[in-house]
Amino acid sequence: MVSSDYQSYASRLFQMVLGWGSVALVYFGAGWLEVSPTVIPQVWLDRQLPFTAHAIWVYLSFFLLIPFTYCTVVPRRLSQLRVAMQISAVVSGLFFVLLPTSLNYPPIVQQGVSSQLLLLLIAVDSPNNCFPSLHASLTVICVLASLHRYKLLRSVGFVLAGFAILLSIIMLRRHLTIDVGGGVAVGILSYMAAQYLTRRRSVPAV
Repeated sequence: MVSSDYQSYASRLFQMVLGWGSVALVYFGAGWLEVSPTVIPQVWLDRQLPFTAHAIWVYLSFFLLIPFTYCTVVPRRLSQLRVAMQISAVVSGLFFVLLPTSLNYPPIVQQGVSSQLLLLLIAVDSPNNCFPSLHASLTVICVLASLHRYKLLRSVGFVLAGFAILLSIIMLRRHLTIDVGGGVAVGILSYMAAQYLTRRRSVPAV
């Protein structure tokens, strides 16, 4: 039993490396490009959600959401999760290269641990990969992969966590509503495409 569990988690870890790793390659690879980005404008929702560095705690929970999803998703959806992330990486990468975008980032005037964490995030983050938000698309993919009709409370928990992360992205001003909306669309379409591709591969040839 221990050996079987070890193999299961090793396989899940490998799937996560393939899926999430492809996103990292695209994101940081595109970040090295010297570009003149288009500045994304604010819309109504951006003006209603105040900027606060304290949103970084919810924002960073994203980096727990992904491994938790890979460890708990039902086995038949594991490949869908991985393929969806790879598709979203490719689609987003095309936007980053062909239509680079940025925004007018607010100054960090708040003091405290939250602000220091935000400054560390800014130091490693790319300012020219705003649309679509990969943070949003991967969050949506994780939520969709985790929905289960017989596990209602768990599904609701994932939906609420995903919604909180999407709001934190805007409140932290790493992205704006347009970026998050684009990321949500990419996430949904990528997961639908992954479902189609993985199901097609699993159908035996006649």
